[in-house]
Amino acid sequence: MIEGEEGARGARTATASRRPRLGRRVGVVLATAVALAVTTVTPAGAVYYSGGMSSRTFCVQNPSVNPTWLSAINAGRNAWNNHASFPGNISVFSGCTSWLEVGSYGDTWLGLYSPLITGSQYRIRLDSANLNSHINANGYAFANVVRSTTAHEFGHALRLGDHTNLPTRLMSGSRNRNSVISPTTAEVNESNGYY
Repeated sequence: MIEGEEGARGARTATASRRPRLGRRVGVVLATAVALAVTTVTPAGAVYYSGGMSSRTFCVQNPSVNPTWLSAINAGRNAWNNHASFPGNISVFSGCTSWLEVGSYGDTWLGLYSPLITGSQYRIRLDSANLNSHINANGYAFANVVRSTTAHEFGHALRLGDHTNLPTRLMSGSRNRNSVISPTTAEVNESNGYY
């Protein structure tokens, strides 16, 4: 105990003996805070989304769609799972309370991630009419565009926000959905940096 140490020294007054100790404590606290700040710095340029899941490991119910859609959707999910730097797992589970659905929603988006209970439950919607229009207008491959859109929406579940100025990134709304179909290592590291 500090009081016992101060009492044992006897030569200093209580006030004088506390000042150096307080200074050392403040120094230790500051050094510890600096060390923690250095080890928890987020990757440069990371854009985070607050509505994502609380863990990198979570589930999804697959939609009841034809095999062509299902294959492209699973490729989007596995774009994260199969990345060498991704330590999480997005699994398919029929009893999962989060789901992915495909339909025509009468809006302008291709895909939409919606947190239902932040950190534990979400819904991903893929707009089939808008996706098909985008594919036809650009001459893109169906599987690539659906994979890119699905992987992008799972990026939101992994706490990544949209990049507006980096069209080579999966999380960019202006990316080429025919060629940018998987997260970059930088994006995986940004997600890892959040968790």
